[in-house]
Amino acid sequence: MKQTWIGVIGIVALFVVAMVGMQLAVPSKADVIKVEFDIQEAINNAQNGDVILVPDGVYPGGIDFLGKAIIVVSEHGPSKTFIDGGETTFGVRFNTTEGPDSILEGFTITRCTGLNGYGGGMYCGQNTGPTIINCIITKNTALTNQPYMETGGGGVCCYRFSSPTFIRCTISFNQARSAYDYYTQGGGVCAFYASPTFIQCTIANNSARADGGGGAMGGGIAAFYGGHLTLKSCMVVNNRVEGVGISYRMGGGICLRYGQTAKIQGCTFSGNQAIIAGCPYAASGAGVYVGEGADAVIRSSILWHDFWNGSSQEIFISDPYTNSHVDIDYSDIEGGQEGIVILNATYHEDILLYGPMNIVSDPLFRNPNHGDFHIKISSPCIDAGETGEWPNYQPTGGDKDIDGNPRIIDIPDVQYPGRGPMDIGADEAVKNAVTPSSH
Repeated sequence: MKQTWIGVIGIVALFVVAMVGMQLAVPSKADVIKVEFDIQEAINNAQNGDVILVPDGVYPGGIDFLGKAIIVVSEHGPSKTFIDGGETTFGVRFNTTEGPDSILEGFTITRCTGLNGYGGGMYCGQNTGPTIINCIITKNTALTNQPYMETGGGGVCCYRFSSPTFIRCTISFNQARSAYDYYTQGGGVCAFYASPTFIQCTIANNSARADGGGGAMGGGIAAFYGGHLTLKSCMVVNNRVEGVGISYRMGGGICLRYGQTAKIQGCTFSGNQAIIAGCPYAASGAGVYVGEGADAVIRSSILWHDFWNGSSQEIFISDPYTNSHVDIDYSDIEGGQEGIVILNATYHEDILLYGPMNIVSDPLFRNPNHGDFHIKISSPCIDAGETGEWPNYQPTGGDKDIDGNPRIIDIPDVQYPGRGPMDIGADEAVKNAVTPSSH
């Protein structure tokens, strides 16, 4: 079957073409290959520009895109289509020359184990930049049983100079762990020298665990060594760094170190933990850890009820050797400026730029004990976000919250003395809204 294709911008149109047979007036053509038994076999036989359509079912892990600019898409989404590693192999690998036109959409990737301790559910290798849309990456593991070997990215590992984009994905219940005296990084996501982008994603209930010596860093995300991390309209919730023994623990939600930069815009952090039990060194940064020359800009975000040793600790800035920076404004931060911990050997004025438009008010989540971090219609975060318009970052254009609602919504019969047209946090409040089951 022949269909026409325009690349990433036409991803929604692909479903129209596939389901109702409409033709698009675009210049290029692509084969649509329907998988019968084996996704990898279809990839092996595909050419650049082809679309691989995957029926409902469970498929084995160990899938490699082989550097091809192809679209691999499920017929009915991640609730019906699974890539299962059987706890013995990795999930999906981009490790050659994959760019934005290498697209994976609509899968649950589960029970996968990272090769050599890295990237259980997904591995994005050097200089790759694929697009991952509407995928659930869950219950995967980055594990090593070898002494003095790092582990990273239970859900996803992004390696040197890679720049993948994740859109409307859920990365949950993954773990990175080591049984020996070394380091674990990124229960959900680990980025080494890499620049991943996450848009409308949920990163939840992941853990980085180090037993013995070494350290656990980034329960949700660990990002190191000079890349750039981008988060827009994301929820980073209920992640943790933990372990037993003398290992240190940094960044329950996110850990940024060694020159890493980050832009965090319209996000929600809550329920993340840096667990100190049994650790003689101070665990730090329950919500966000920024240290060793890292730099974070945070706008229109909620940081609330992230816990260190049983008490709230939203941001920890460690600056003993090099300049680290946090610039935060139009955000809701538990404890306010006084609740941001700064550990530095040589003070410099711009280590923390705490803007005048931040607030310190209970954001009034709907039901955080049951994982619902949307804000109530009475939340003080409504219309308290930044005033400037966001750039169009969606493949189809437009600015969306985590549920796909417009990022700027006014509720005519609800009056708040807000300071901007958008809400603080990942959720733009909608009156009488029903939370989508995918989030």
